[in-house]
Amino acid sequence: MYRTATGFLSGERGSKTYAADLRRLRHDGFAGAAREHMDPIDTSEQAGGLSYVVELRSHAAALDDARAELAGARSSQGTTAVIHRFTVSGVPGARGFTVAIPGRPGMAANAFWTEGRCVLLLGDVRGTGDVRSPVVAGVHAVYARTHGRCP
Repeated sequence: MYRTATGFLSGERGSKTYAADLRRLRHDGFAGAAREHMDPIDTSEQAGGLSYVVELRSHAAALDDARAELAGARSSQGTTAVIHRFTVSGVPGARGFTVAIPGRPGMAANAFWTEGRCVLLLGDVRGTGDVRSPVVAGVHAVYARTHGRCP
């Protein structure tokens, strides 16, 4: 659990976008966040996952932040990345993308959406196989549990 934007972004210190991300979260009224990193049971696999929820001042702030996060995540993949955008049916505003980088094994998928004044992310990285379907299934599972509501 993170109570400050600085704490939430602590793993990004030194990145090109750290200062701008910190300003945006503070401007949008950062109220708190939770993040979960998931590692594979078989550590020889090149895989992992990430989910987070960030609570902001308002629904409008959450929409602004989700758009910025999605755009930033896509642009950070580099110029050689092959990106395919997708939406998640049944979850209002859920947008995501898959990415593969030529010459590197594996793929990644990330989806962002808002629920009230919260921004949510669900992401997956795999060495082989489908990455989009598990992310979409995860978004559906979270939405079924939360019914689109954030505190």
